[in-house]
Amino acid sequence: MRMRDEQLKTCKALTWVDETGKLKSRALLFLVRGAEDITPLDALQVACRARIAARGYSAFEWHAVADPGQISTVDRRLYNAEIVRFEACEFQNLNGGQLASLLDPIIDHIAAGHPELVPRVGGAVGGPAEGIQFLNRLCEVAELIASIRAGESIFLQAPRRMGKTSLMRRVQKEIEGEFTTLALNLERDPSPAECAARLRSIQTGEGFHTALRAAKPDPHRVLTDSLDALCAHSEKSVVLFVDELVALFEGIKVEDAQEDARRSHVLSFLSAMAEPLDKHSARLVVAGSVNWQAYLDSELEITHDELPGLFSRLQKLIIHPLDLENPECELRRLLLGSGLVADPADMSWLLEHVDLALPFPATRFLDSVLAETKRRGATDRSALDELLRDFLKTTEAFADFDNHLRSKCPIPGASDRVALVLGRIASQPFGDGASQDEVETILLGLEEHESKRLKAWLVDTFPVKDEDDHFRFVSRLFHQWWQSQIAEERRNHE
Repeated sequence: MRMRDEQLKTCKALTWVDETGKLKSRALLFLVRGAEDITPLDALQVACRARIAARGYSAFEWHAVADPGQISTVDRRLYNAEIVRFEACEFQNLNGGQLASLLDPIIDHIAAGHPELVPRVGGAVGGPAEGIQFLNRLCEVAELIASIRAGESIFLQAPRRMGKTSLMRRVQKEIEGEFTTLALNLERDPSPAECAARLRSIQTGEGFHTALRAAKPDPHRVLTDSLDALCAHSEKSVVLFVDELVALFEGIKVEDAQEDARRSHVLSFLSAMAEPLDKHSARLVVAGSVNWQAYLDSELEITHDELPGLFSRLQKLIIHPLDLENPECELRRLLLGSGLVADPADMSWLLEHVDLALPFPATRFLDSVLAETKRRGATDRSALDELLRDFLKTTEAFADFDNHLRSKCPIPGASDRVALVLGRIASQPFGDGASQDEVETILLGLEEHESKRLKAWLVDTFPVKDEDDHFRFVSRLFHQWWQSQIAEERRNHE
């Protein structure tokens, strides 16, 4: 693995010049090292021309460029800052379908005037994925938008780092012209007063701290009044997105140690939010890493029948690991955006050890590969093996899965059995998994409904799928991480 050599001089340029002057003109430079790059360069031109012809795009032209630094000699409307460089060898040994999968979106992004053309590893780490960094989940986007249009309210559930917030932001952006969208992050505003202040600030335009002073004496009234005013003055239907509702319930716990008072406080908060939403036929989308209904039931004995308004009618949508139609293409796309050049042996290693089923840990690991490759100039197979061992030993990318196992198991005292099931899956080669009979043996002694609930929780919570009478991991990195956890536990017992 090495970094792209952007200093190469010989290249072919695919330019797109906006005749209107409203968008940035762009140029793709396919850099050539030697005669061995002629074949992939020819294939690149065929693939790009096919997309341009199929879409009927104009203003795309090919040029031979002697000096990429003088791109303005091709067209005075082109500048170095608008050049995207690739080496032709990054596309070697790819067939026409693979090239189309990689290049078609790039051509489309250029013609649409998008500022970014491919995702990059560093851009996919540390926060919600937006724009080009949003990796797939198009089916979930379409499903959630269809539900909103049908007047339904939704609860999105998945462990942290699975992409709930990214999904909500993508949906919010796509429906903005059709609906009025509001968003609350209750990890940022984890109290009724802060939540009410956030809405009041949106409604009145006043600063958050000013709104907070007004909300503290009676946060539930301010919450209802602000949300009611926002809905009433909107010409379009309102969709309220609420992230991590349980964070607010836990904030209430800190504020009031009396469980009966806390129970009443929680129900009062939910009623204050539900009343104006129901009154104006608004939609509600709640996302969380914890099933908030199960939390209320177990912590405060608040049953589903007691939930007010929309909160009693939320339809659950589980966010599973990504099921990519072309995982190799998506991995190559990240390498292209990051400037990492993988030879065939590197690519084989990556496909054996890494996938994007769980984007967060995968991009975290690839980010470490990028940093090490920049430092060394290149990374060989032994360096990749070492990086992977260190990553599996030190990463916190899977911490939320471990937290769910230790503290959020729906059957009291059954977390050890779930750990045994995960261990059994991890003990097999990736893709083989544990049979239904093996899982049933581990769960032997539980009531039938408990066993069924536990298996459903296993699939809904962990990167596990249940098909063909087997439970299998869908993430190679999680498979290797769980193996490393088992090995570490064994070492600690020796």
